[in-house]
Amino acid sequence: MEFTICYTVIKVLNDAPEQVGEECITTQVEPLSPPQLILPVDSERVEVTRPFFTWLPPSPFTLFNNLRYDWVLVELLPTQSASDAVQQNIPVLSPQGLTFTNFSIPCQCPNWIPASITHGGYSQE
Repeated sequence: MEFTICYTVIKVLNDAPEQVGEECITTQVEPLSPPQLILPVDSERVEVTRPFFTWLPPSPFTLFNNLRYDWVLVELLPTQSASDAVQQNIPVLSPQGLTFTNFSIPCQCPNWIPASITHGGYSQE
């Protein structure tokens, strides 16, 4: 989230205020914590074919207005870290602009084989 911070220097002589200077800077404020996966538990082996995903929003939640999530599911190969897989592999599923903190695999998708779920990162618009 981007903020503009301004300060003004005022000199007061004989009860007559005079503005001596003013400066503004623009800065990015990052969340204190990224979204956190609740279910399935990070690195948990999932035995269902259509898992339901739930996460906590970034905090502090009140810092963000109209928060939307871009959710990406990729295959994690044996030699990859979760972050590498998200950056390098073709998404298996990638819904955009989710406004809720949960997501269920749609019925029209094929059944998934049991696998380990690893939370690899997030992005914020």
